[in-house]
Amino acid sequence: MRHLALFLCFVLAFILAGCASLQETRQQSRNALADDRIAADTVNQLAQLYPPAKTQFNLIVTEPREFGELLAVKLRTKGYAVSETVKVKRVLFADTFAGLQQKPGSQPEETEARGMEASAAPPTPLAAGQGTELSYTLDTPEHGSLHTITLKVGNSYLSRAYLPDTRGVAAAGAWTYRGQ
Repeated sequence: MRHLALFLCFVLAFILAGCASLQETRQQSRNALADDRIAADTVNQLAQLYPPAKTQFNLIVTEPREFGELLAVKLRTKGYAVSETVKVKRVLFADTFAGLQQKPGSQPEETEARGMEASAAPPTPLAAGQGTELSYTLDTPEHGSLHTITLKVGNSYLSRAYLPDTRGVAAAGAWTYRGQ
């Protein structure tokens, strides 16, 4: 019985270590050339719709962070004013659900949600609500072949797909736009 318990603990530890290393490997295997091409194409499309030097973006940096940082640099190079906010994933622990009820004298959920975001850079001259909010979702395949970028600019959405080629990626179609 003791050997069975020891064996089960070993298997569980092996599985958890495998999951952690899979996530690290996935983050390390990002294609920098593809990210660069997608970011450059994204900035060129934004320049057609939102004039540089007259537009301020509040960029919400999510995963993959490398792409968000690259996008911010390319936006600034093109002439946009960019304020960055990094979305931090919340780590859940075993006793997380015990704290879901609001305790007397505690902060409401809205302020707690705002507290989960941390500024990525020192304060910039932009006020928090002054620019247009810009967020992105970059889907990169592990074994597939289709990369997609979806941008949310204010209340509008832009999206485009890419296929891998010798120079990183190539556009697989036109930009789609859904706005109000």
